[in-house]
Amino acid sequence: MRRRSRPVNAIENREKALEQIYFLNSEMAFKVRSRRDRLLAVWVCGITGAADVKAYVGEIVDLRMPGADDEAVIAKILADLRSTGNDLDERALRERMEALSAAATQDIARQPSLLREIHLPLAKAVPGLARSRVWLAAGRNTTQPRHGNSAGRTCLTNPATVHCAPCARRWFSV
Repeated sequence: MRRRSRPVNAIENREKALEQIYFLNSEMAFKVRSRRDRLLAVWVCGITGAADVKAYVGEIVDLRMPGADDEAVIAKILADLRSTGNDLDERALRERMEALSAAATQDIARQPSLLREIHLPLAKAVPGLARSRVWLAAGRNTTQPRHGNSAGRTCLTNPATVHCAPCARRWFSV
């Protein structure tokens, strides 16, 4: 007669799964911020006409490394823009940062390697998790599921394009 697994093991499995989800969400947020900061630095170089784009991107990324928030990046970019005679205000810069965050989220969401490494094993380890917010259809041969987004449209989840923008923002909570 086969024994059922103890409830403690199920709780431990769920705890490990939730820790991995937290790790993934943290890593996704870091990658999105890094990608956004790089895109923002390239955009600023285009406005200011800076010759050394790589060096400026490095400066902006280095501001983020000690764990600084967006304020340090905004202050640096505004100072650089004002030193070249551009009168871009902080509100417009923040709007551009939000737009670049959405673009970075879409770019990161299209790269399924990290998602497959963590989400698919978790979906197998924790019952019901496959149908929750971490649902991915990578590696499935059957009809791909559709999920609704906030606009009432549906997007087809597959390994090439993981999520539509509203779903990526909601699921990866960046």
